[in-house]
Amino acid sequence: MKNFVEQFIWVALILSIIENYLVINKIWKRKHEKVVADSVSIYGKLFGLLPAIIFALYFIAKTDVDVPGFLQRVVVAISIVVFIWVGSGWFVRGERNRGLFSLIRNALKSENSEVGDLAKSFFRPSSADAIIDILGQVALIDQELDKREKEFIKSFADAWNIDIDWKKIHEDHSKNEADPFQKLRNSMQNYLRTSPPQAQVEQLGDVLIMLIKADDKISNEEQLIMDELKGLIDEYLGREKASVFHVAVVPQDTEQEKAIGTLLQNELKKEKIAGGSAYLSEPFFSEQYAEIVCERYRALNIFTVVVKPDQISLSKAIVNSFKTR
Repeated sequence: MKNFVEQFIWVALILSIIENYLVINKIWKRKHEKVVADSVSIYGKLFGLLPAIIFALYFIAKTDVDVPGFLQRVVVAISIVVFIWVGSGWFVRGERNRGLFSLIRNALKSENSEVGDLAKSFFRPSSADAIIDILGQVALIDQELDKREKEFIKSFADAWNIDIDWKKIHEDHSKNEADPFQKLRNSMQNYLRTSPPQAQVEQLGDVLIMLIKADDKISNEEQLIMDELKGLIDEYLGREKASVFHVAVVPQDTEQEKAIGTLLQNELKKEKIAGGSAYLSEPFFSEQYAEIVCERYRALNIFTVVVKPDQISLSKAIVNSFKTR
């Protein structure tokens, strides 16, 4: 039985040699590429080299020398040395004249700045960039970016290792200056569609409140958008639903009916109401926000009102009064 086990140990050694050869062969072909050299963690390989040497010495020093065990550790140690050699950048064009040890030292120095990246990713929200974008839009919703608001947002970005491009945030805001509320609401909806953890969403709600209070004043724009965003968050968390509001767009003639059906079909849903028809928006959580949406359609000279779901059944008077004009 012992001989049978020993035979399998030698087979395992051969398989280990083949494995390490294939791994080295893959990287050896690309050893001249800097991106390949940079992908090797020399710290990790050094931490692996020491145990390989210790175990090799242990297997050879035993009274009953473990030759397969010793050879397997030698193979691992050789593989690690090759990876360190490649990771140093020795084979990258123009680097060899700097010396091997100098290259290894520089590679270790470069790796110091990256050593915490994986750990940070465990604590970084899955949608960190989207969250920073939402915070930036909220801070600018009143057309002012207070220094305290900026520092507040930066504290999160620094913790998540995100570089904030304030110039881009300002430019994006300027592009959507006509309807920054809708853009911000869409950003929140897009974030929620990624199915973030409920605890994260709840914390985001608290952070948004802290943000709008950061400059010791809450503008009308901030209060308006917070009421709407809070409604979206509460709905996502399954909390008791607050009052919701719909925007009802009522065509007054056939021409308007065709225009609304063509231009606004992706924004509004046609509903049969009390013998007539109206186009209803998605639900909003702030009556003031719904009124702002109304203004978009009123600007097209289309009759538009804000209604609650329980009022929709009572819209007959609204529809009929304008059908008879």
